[in-house]
Amino acid sequence: MVDPPKVDVVVSETLGNYAFEEHIIETLADARKRFLKPGGVMIPRRLEQFVAPVVSDRIHREFAAWEETGFDLSAARTMSLNNIYVRTLVAKELLDAKVWDAIDFGTDSRSSRKGEASWKLKAATTVYGFATWWSAELAPGITLSTAPDAPRTHWEQLYFPLLEPLAAKAGDTVAIALRSRTSAEAGTHLAWLATHRDGKGREAARQSLNLDKGFLP
Repeated sequence: MVDPPKVDVVVSETLGNYAFEEHIIETLADARKRFLKPGGVMIPRRLEQFVAPVVSDRIHREFAAWEETGFDLSAARTMSLNNIYVRTLVAKELLDAKVWDAIDFGTDSRSSRKGEASWKLKAATTVYGFATWWSAELAPGITLSTAPDAPRTHWEQLYFPLLEPLAAKAGDTVAIALRSRTSAEAGTHLAWLATHRDGKGREAARQSLNLDKGFLP
């Protein structure tokens, strides 16, 4: 139908393990413009993306396979780490989660997203990677979440590896900056920059990873 009638409610479930990989931003922006009556309702109406350092080596150990072959496969290992992995994590494997991005679908139509988060450590901690997930507000007081401690869905969390674990001391700060760009034409681009600073604010380590440089399974 070229000119469909306007409606009171628009519902979209174009969400992925990475929230925007199925182009829900563009889908809802188009639906709001063409289909929704003034004052109408969009479901979901808002979404937040969370990130937390992973302090368990459980997933990191999977990448040790590259080092156990007896051959120098360091190039392949680096490619595999420039990737993101769908995994199920539990709360005890993580530090506290923080919001790195939030979007109101009724007013924000930017498909390029960026944000950052940091953690000042209370005790010596080794960070092996970062985990992300999302929480969508369907209506006031009603949310759908892919968090590790939320009721299970067919979605899981995403694991963002590091090239090398970050061994930090109490008082040090670990931070991550994330960038994403999604489009139906170019697919999903994700990049992440992890930094480690000592108690005096001096940079001890910096690791930059980029999905475009990795291997897509």
